[in-house]
Amino acid sequence: MKLVPLGQSSFLLKFRKTSILLECGLDLSALLEFWPVDLERRGCDQSSHGDRGGGKRRRRTTESLEGGAVLARCSSESYLSAPVLFKTPMLDQVDFSAVSAILISSPAQLLGLPYVTEYTAFRGQVFATEPVVAIARHWMKELLGVDA
Repeated sequence: MKLVPLGQSSFLLKFRKTSILLECGLDLSALLEFWPVDLERRGCDQSSHGDRGGGKRRRRTTESLEGGAVLARCSSESYLSAPVLFKTPMLDQVDFSAVSAILISSPAQLLGLPYVTEYTAFRGQVFATEPVVAIARHWMKELLGVDA
């Protein structure tokens, strides 16, 4: 038996002629650098420094970057407005045509599954509980809204 680590929490378990992928998450750390949906709600205004509604407002400046991206600065914080690219674990090291099954234990670990089913040769079975699938489906819809 051999256990191959594929990143933070994904593993490939090889036992005799069977390969099983344990977890299939996404690296969501890129989201920390992107523009919040509503900077104004966070106290960052495009046009003023002063008080509004009793709270201190911070001035926001924006700068256009290559490829249509926009960099927004609000006090000492910087945010990027551009299409979000999510990273999968080191799945390029896996021969998915040889993987028999994928076992998922939590909603966060299911978020990379669409990549595996759409862009690899995986034709095996996926095992997850109904609550895990329901919560992951909700999170995936939210992630699609982030990139809209």
